[in-house]
Order: sequence, then C-alpha cells, then structure tokens
Amino acid sequence: MVKVIINADDYGIDPEATKAITDCMDKGWVTNTTLMVNMPSCEEAVRQARDNGHLDRIGLHVNIYEGVPLTERIRECREFCDESGRFNFRFMSGGFHRSFLPLKSADADALREEVVAQFERYLELGLPVKHFDAHHHCHVVPRVIPTVFGVARKYGFKSVRRPPNLDVRVKLRSKIYRPMNEAIRMMLIRPYGFSYTDYMGGIDDVRTRFDNRGFRNGDTIDLMVHPVYMKNGKNDLSGEIIDSWTRPMAETMSLLEEHPDVFVKISYKDIQ
Repeated sequence: MVKVIINADDYGIDPEATKAITDCMDKGWVTNTTLMVNMPSCEEAVRQARDNGHLDRIGLHVNIYEGVPLTERIRECREFCDESGRFNFRFMSGGFHRSFLPLKSADADALREEVVAQFERYLELGLPVKHFDAHHHCHVVPRVIPTVFGVARKYGFKSVRRPPNLDVRVKLRSKIYRPMNEAIRMMLIRPYGFSYTDYMGGIDDVRTRFDNRGFRNGDTIDLMVHPVYMKNGKNDLSGEIIDSWTRPMAETMSLLEEHPDVFVKISYKDIQ
C-alpha cells in the first residue's frame, strides 16, 4: 500500500479556509493540517478542532511570508517586512543564488525571535502533534533553515514537510534545476533528524506519477491541499469546498477513492 498524508495548509488564515479544513477533517478528506498562529482565525481554528475532536491532527504552519509578525523586532527588518511592519517575503526573492546568502546578524536574531514566538504560541494552544511545515515552503529556503530547524529541534518537534519532489513540469530547466535544488535542501535538513515522507506534492503531481511510473509498496506521500469555501470565484461560506482555488475538493479526493487497494490514508503521527 502507498501511505498518503492529506495535509491541508493555512488553517486559521481566514474563516472560509478554516471552516473548509475543519469540514474536510470531518469528512475524512484531510488527515492533517497546519496552523498559522499569527493569522486572524487562529483561535477559531483551534476551537473548531477541539469541538470536532481534531486537536491531534494539527501541526504548525510557520509563517514568515504573509500577515503581521507576532514579535516587534522583525518588523524593522526590510529583509522580512515592509514599512508597515507586514511580512514582504523579500528574503525568498532574488533567484537561486540569493537563497543561500547568509542573513545579516540582526536579521537572523530577529527571525529567531519570531520563529520562537510562533513555536511557543503553538505549544501554548495545547496542540500535541509536534509537526511543522511553512507557508509557501519558506522553511526550506536555505538561508533560514538553520534558524527554523534549530528552533523546531529545541522544542522537540518530530516531523517536517520535505521540499516538493513530485513535479509535472517538463521544461528542461525544471528537469535540471528543480531536482538539484531539492537535493541541496534535503542535504541541509537531514542532519536535524526529523521524520518526513518519501514524496511531497499536489494532486496533479501525484496523479501524473501514479499514471506514468507508479509508486512502490510502502511509499509515503505528503499530498498538499488548500481547501476553502468559495462561490463565484470568491471566498464565501455559502459556497462549496474548493481545493487550491481550482477544483472541487471531491475531485481531488477521487484518485484515492478510485484506488482503495493502492492508497491508504495515514497521519504525521504514524511516521513520527
């Protein structure tokens, strides 16, 4: 059997995504989610999870990409925040080579303070699953790996989302650059000793690999989904649950449901 963790990003980002993820966990469409502790619906997400018996499915979605930080010092760092004090994701921009440039000492210290605050906030909320990933995969940007992974290890976290390694793109640049980039990032994160899946990608990536090459018995997959309630192209709780703003969530689930003899759903607790 191929073991699939259906992991929903962005729990707590807004009411529509939060309710959609809760309902997907109720339906069995999502086995794990990760919480954005600096976003407006964070506490509502935890309340919904507690009321529906899902607290043991929630990891931490480290967020240094969007919204307002929990701490003050990082708001003055233009590498991370704009003049209004909101995250600007500048540290991720500038091309492949810049992602390896070391942070300035002041920026690194401010980043560590913010990441510590997010991990501590997660633990203060009483969430037991010591798993983490990050918004837009920013935890695996090489220049922040030592800080983010060092803090995670300090707080006893056990598993992490690996960099994406299932890619449906066929351009020569993608065939060369992306595998090389993924291999370098894996080389940097392996020494921290966290558990992770064999593969990570979206449903299109998983379906293409399944159709063309298949998976081996015992392989593990982090299937990334982004459930949100939408209607007429806008976030709306009266609409239907859409995955990644493009397809009904039921359509995303169809591959797994059509092949119950191949795919079995697990959670991150099972690989920790």
